Parts: sequence; C-alpha cells; structure tokens
Amino acid sequence: EKVFEGTKLTFDFGFTNTGNEPLFISNVRTSCHCTVASYPAEPVLPGTSENISLELDTKMLGQFTNVVAVYSNAVNLPRAILNIKWTVVPKPKKAEDE
Repeated sequence: EKVFEGTKLTFDFGFTNTGNEPLFISNVRTSCHCTVASYPAEPVLPGTSENISLELDTKMLGQFTNVVAVYSNAVNLPRAILNIKWTVVPKPKKAEDE
C-alpha cells in the first residue's frame, strides 16, 4: 500500500475463533519499532470474531516490510505470522509552496 508521509496508516486483521475453547492471544510481536500492535486482552469465545490492529509509522520515506508474530493458545497454530508491506511517498506540494 502506498501512503503519503505523515498519514495515519493502520491495518486490521480480522479473525474468528473456530475452535471449541476460548482463544487467548498472549502476545503480538513486531519486527520493527515502527509498528504498534493492539489486540484483545480478553479471551475470544468460540464463534466470536475480533481484530488485531496495527498502526504503522509513516514519518520516513521508502518501502517497508514488517513481520508480526501472533502468539496464542490455538492448538493448530500457536504462532501465526503476518507480513505487512507499505511504501511511504512524499506529500504532493501545494501550488502556494512553490
């Protein structure tokens, strides 16, 4: 995704607990300080949907890739990996700035 520098950029990863037990997300770790994660603190009950939200820094120009590891008590996938890519481009100049 391309965004202008300084623009708020967030990604929401939705998921549903398809198991029979409450799902506990114990941690969400990002590979860079440029990403802040928020996730449900309470258990996600079976059949319930929630989001993991990521806020990305757009102060620096360039292409970025971040790996996010989601740790939970899921039997089939105790560690899920999310890959995020974004590009920050300069803001367009206003005619009055020229």
